Amino acid sequence: MNPKSELTASDNMSQSNRRDYVRIESQIGLGWERVTDNPQGEQLIQTFEQRSRSIGMMSELSHRSEELTPAMRKIREKHPEIAQYLKFLQATVETLAEQLSSNSQQNDNDRLQDVVLSAAGIEFNCTEICQPGDLLEIVFALHPSRARMLVIAEVMRADPLEIDGKPQWRLALAYRHIRDADQELLIRHIHRAQLEELRRARMERKAA
Repeated sequence: MNPKSELTASDNMSQSNRRDYVRIESQIGLGWERVTDNPQGEQLIQTFEQRSRSIGMMSELSHRSEELTPAMRKIREKHPEIAQYLKFLQATVETLAEQLSSNSQQNDNDRLQDVVLSAAGIEFNCTEICQPGDLLEIVFALHPSRARMLVIAEVMRADPLEIDGKPQWRLALAYRHIRDADQELLIRHIHRAQLEELRRARMERKAA
């Protein structure tokens, strides 16, 4: 897993935008389908919002939990018993959300796949022909958090490949519809992966 930086990031980009373009090599559950047969425009966005909330309940809860961290810290300091009860309620809700999220999409579609992942786009190999401009509805299942999310992405590049004598395509996609909570979850996932890679590299240097 090697952290990379997008070459297209400008020098004057703000720090909050820079993190969107940090890329890592990762293995995630991945399922996708074209949206050519689905409604377009406002109907597409409405359908996306409904389905993404159902699939991405864990990311929504995680996002809200991050926002409430300062308030929870104050409650722990002044009322530790209440804080302990709130922690129990949070764990219960997360367990239910995880079960509902898992049932919202067939796990068969979440095939583990090597990808290049960022908070702005994704690259992966596929065996189906796609063209630049195609829209894909993609379900991510991140590991080890098991958080799931739905995005709509546009194919920016489709490079032909041949692997083991079979034709494939290397797709590079940019997200066109992604919820803020899901994007924040991706950013944290990428950041943790980078920290893990740095720790692994330090341990290897010490062992050498």
